[in-house]
Amino acid sequence: MWSWRLKTELKAARAVVTLSDGVTADLREIAPALPCLRIRLLALPRLPRQTIAGPPRFLFFGRLRAYKGLDLLRDAFALLQKDEPGVLLRVIGEGDAEACAPGLSQQPGVTVESRWVPEGEVASLLSTATAVVLPYYAASQSGIVPQALALGVPVIATPVAGLREQLGDGEGAIFADKPTPEAFARAMREFLVPATHARLRQEARNASTTAVDWATEAALLVEGLRPLIDRYRDASPVR
Repeated sequence: MWSWRLKTELKAARAVVTLSDGVTADLREIAPALPCLRIRLLALPRLPRQTIAGPPRFLFFGRLRAYKGLDLLRDAFALLQKDEPGVLLRVIGEGDAEACAPGLSQQPGVTVESRWVPEGEVASLLSTATAVVLPYYAASQSGIVPQALALGVPVIATPVAGLREQLGDGEGAIFADKPTPEAFARAMREFLVPATHARLRQEARNASTTAVDWATEAALLVEGLRPLIDRYRDASPVR
């Protein structure tokens, strides 16, 4: 049904706007003649963040879906706890966590909140995290990433194409070698090394300052849309 819907929408479209090269390539396979306008999903302007004491707190935030790897995170967190028994994991978002990762909510150190998070609560929620975790099996981009970076919160992620495009080296992220529980646990463990944590936090703060050129991205989008609009206007019947 999703594939049918996507193809139907593409047939009705005169152009598509994408946020990653991976998605662009996928769409060109489905609709090779359809123009693709590629823009970047940038960091947000830096926001104030409170310093919260206590044990390391990992946060998974967003809609709870199978492709986001909650089962991978469940197993990785269990491996991490063998060496770091005091760490905490908070999972919050709309969906059924148990359907995605049976047993997750009963795991020690894990708190699951299956609910929709209002926009006004997002910044305060992210501010409570030591790091945001993205254990995805697949991704085009993540809307959580720029919000986390704006608060100076580092990101731990799997090396899937969309996230790799969005987060380069030196931009406040640490990547697992591959999308497996063992690799993700190693990345989480490496993050907890004090020097690594401090470096990634500073990188995240820097990213929210240096990668906020939304005006340029908007201008590129307008520049790409203008000839398409002109072409549509020229092809329209005179009334």
